[in-house]
Amino acid sequence: MSYTAVCEVGDGFECLNAEVAVENGVYRVKPKSVGPVVFKHSPTQRVICDGTSFNVGAWGGSLYTAWHPEGGHLDCISVEGRLIEIEEGVYIVTPTDTDLAETSIDGYLASVLKALARGRPIFLLKGGSKAGGRLDNAITVGQSVEEAILGKIRDMLSVVAGGASTCLFNAVEGRLINVEVIDRVVKGEIEAKCLGDEGVELR
Repeated sequence: MSYTAVCEVGDGFECLNAEVAVENGVYRVKPKSVGPVVFKHSPTQRVICDGTSFNVGAWGGSLYTAWHPEGGHLDCISVEGRLIEIEEGVYIVTPTDTDLAETSIDGYLASVLKALARGRPIFLLKGGSKAGGRLDNAITVGQSVEEAILGKIRDMLSVVAGGASTCLFNAVEGRLINVEVIDRVVKGEIEAKCLGDEGVELR
């Protein structure tokens, strides 16, 4: 696979052929040309970015994670733990197997998250960096997985739906709205308007 930039991850991100800036624990990597960015890191680290897809490989005692940017940059964090896919396109980063055994995700909420994240992979961070909350596709999870996911959905709806976010969130929380409707709102194909706290008008 060809790539446009290589970053080495330690206490921070050091990159060749890319500009790097950091704010509140999130590293913004801007490659000088279009294409995937490869991150070299230790076997215990995971590099989570807001790209469209990723691949992980091992060589010479290090892991290499390649991320494909959606636009001209990637916003990324580094966390410690195992990376395990618990549902198609949904991953958990966990330091212990106990966390894995206790973590499950509601299929409907997972589908809503995927729509809001525009199909990007979703990461649940157990005991991970709070900076993960600043990525659309990463959620820092505490005792209640569902509570954390609903909080993320509320935040993301406020960005894409504006004044209709409250009634859309209530409809999602009650499992009263089709995921395809949320997907069309995200894509700008339809507009939502609140009718009271729970009613939704689509146009």
